[in-house]
Amino acid sequence: MALAGGIDLVVSGGDLGVDGANDRAVYEALSRSGVPVLSVPGNHDGGSAYGELAGAVGWTDLDGQVIERAGWWFAGFGLPSWDGRSDPAEAPAWPELLARMDAIPIARLVLVSHVPPAGTLTSRDRRFVDRGSPRIAEWIAAWHPAACICGHVHHREPVTDRIGDTSIVNAGPYGYVLVLGGKEQP
Repeated sequence: MALAGGIDLVVSGGDLGVDGANDRAVYEALSRSGVPVLSVPGNHDGGSAYGELAGAVGWTDLDGQVIERAGWWFAGFGLPSWDGRSDPAEAPAWPELLARMDAIPIARLVLVSHVPPAGTLTSRDRRFVDRGSPRIAEWIAAWHPAACICGHVHHREPVTDRIGDTSIVNAGPYGYVLVLGGKEQP
């Protein structure tokens, strides 16, 4: 597996595993390109298994963190466990992350959230049931970050949408090239 030239960063919205079972080969394949990887855990990744593999292959676990890369800020909201009923953004981790993002220039911020914002195509499963977070959608609509990269809903292909000027991307299994400050490409 090789990534096309010009890719500066790989971002994973989670669910690379299946119910806590993770295949190290998947993590290693994404690492082979030498491009830095930022990731958040999904509810299928299993907390400790994900953390051990991400660390072993040199990925940056973005969950609960805000970091800067080349003038862009990335904030991570993972979902290592979830009851499947409540809005994940009702957990204490969401307001804690919001506090960390307080001083970040919002136009240069990318939210990497395992759970997509509700009401978008990225949050709809194949039966068109909305699996997204209303709180995350409200925050995006109010603050307008540059982009939101998400996972959780297992689409067969990349799915994109917008909330105002914010690009919302669920890359699916094939990936998606998001050009920050420019035009996206499938």
